[in-house]
Amino acid sequence: MESYQGLMEPVESHHYVRITVTGVATVKQHLELYDRIIARYPGWSRLWDFRDADLSGFSTSDLRLISEYAAEREDTEARPYVAILVGRMVDFGVSRIYMALQDGKYPAQIQVFEDESA
Repeated sequence: MESYQGLMEPVESHHYVRITVTGVATVKQHLELYDRIIARYPGWSRLWDFRDADLSGFSTSDLRLISEYAAEREDTEARPYVAILVGRMVDFGVSRIYMALQDGKYPAQIQVFEDESA
């Protein structure tokens, strides 16, 4: 699988950005991508499409670090929505752990989906 990359597609009419992610995830690359997104689209809602990515390498410690990093940098006034779209059960589980770690700390509302039509 290729290196971790994210293509950002803003949907200005609905004030959200779709991030299509491919490759094997690493903490460093994910945090760099997150920083680019919030710098370009502060306060916007996000749809993370991880269907072509592999999140299975993230440990609980990695997810906690990412969770704390995001909570410190998120726009508390905007309260964006964050949708996480996955294609594999292991990535669904990883995303649900991330969601649980964010509970009460993160100003965004997070949901995990396996189907884009949901």
